[in-house]
Amino acid sequence: MKFFIILILPFFAYASFFREGIVHYKQKNFEAALQAFQKAASQENSKNAYYFLGLFYLKGLGAQQDLDKAEKYLQIASSFGNERANCLLAEVIILKYKDFDKAKKILINGKKSGAYECQQIAKKYKIKL
Repeated sequence: MKFFIILILPFFAYASFFREGIVHYKQKNFEAALQAFQKAASQENSKNAYYFLGLFYLKGLGAQQDLDKAEKYLQIASSFGNERANCLLAEVIILKYKDFDKAKKILINGKKSGAYECQQIAKKYKIKL
């Protein structure tokens, strides 16, 4: 029994950074959430943490807006199949590269897959899908 506890205890400590980030995010403690998501990404390789890091750097939550970092983290989240990350990546493309055509293609695909954020971003930038 002790052997089992020793094996499983690090798992719970290891998996806690993302949950910690969510708790801070819900409390609008964005700086603490950002730190927790950074740990979740680097130590847990959490695909969801990459999404939130991209979101935070895109929106300037807990840190200065940084479109380069937002793009990097959203691309990683997208590589894990996160459609919501693709929607935010389209917004980065609009803000950073002013490439509305490329963004529109991403938003159309995201809308087809059911990612509601794509519709919101399209509406925000007056892009017809």
